[in-house]
Amino acid sequence: MGALLLFLTIALFPLAALSTFLFSRQTMVRIERDIRKDGLARPSGWDDLGLRLHWYAFALMGSGKGKWAQSNEPFIDVAMIRRYATRADRIRAAAFLISSYLFVFTGISTALTVDF
Repeated sequence: MGALLLFLTIALFPLAALSTFLFSRQTMVRIERDIRKDGLARPSGWDDLGLRLHWYAFALMGSGKGKWAQSNEPFIDVAMIRRYATRADRIRAAAFLISSYLFVFTGISTALTVDF
């Protein structure tokens, strides 16, 4: 079991890294550039820990109902982000969230089960 988890962790790393890069560069940067072109302020004024990437992804994935991606998120303007998003942005958000959280889950599971 430990060997399988280790293999999955190693296999998921490039996928998580690629999806993070694509989401940040092709979705987040484009949305913020379009917002600036329209003369509006950036939807998130604070990003000291790099969490803005996750906030954007949750905003694009959620419907505004439930605990994920509520429309009244205090750190970002969810409605503005959704207004500038495309279907491809939502797909990249899903790929980013799924691959990164699977990588973290398998990494933690591997660390807890494999003797190094």
